[in-house]
Amino acid sequence: MATARVLDTDFFINQGLPNKGMNVMVVSCIDTVDDGDTIAIDLASYGWGSMCGIIGFAHSTENSIVIQEQPTTTMSGSTLTITVGGATDNLTRHYLIFLGPTRNQ
Repeated sequence: MATARVLDTDFFINQGLPNKGMNVMVVSCIDTVDDGDTIAIDLASYGWGSMCGIIGFAHSTENSIVIQEQPTTTMSGSTLTITVGGATDNLTRHYLIFLGPTRNQ
């Protein structure tokens, strides 16, 4: 297993259109991401203040077999930290994040 890293690259974020109090964000990681790596996302930067839930997926072979793989998460203020789960390094991973309302709504 590789040494866990705090990622500031190796991932990108796609966000759907806001929908009255709940929205979905997809965080996609390239295949250099390893078990134990962390991704910090400031939800306030995207107009959100909380998370309602998360579902994770990994490609166990190059873009062919997709398995569910849950990460560990923490919230501190509006910052969501995702810790990559699983037991395999160098897999493409995707996280579907269900966002909650901001504090001002």
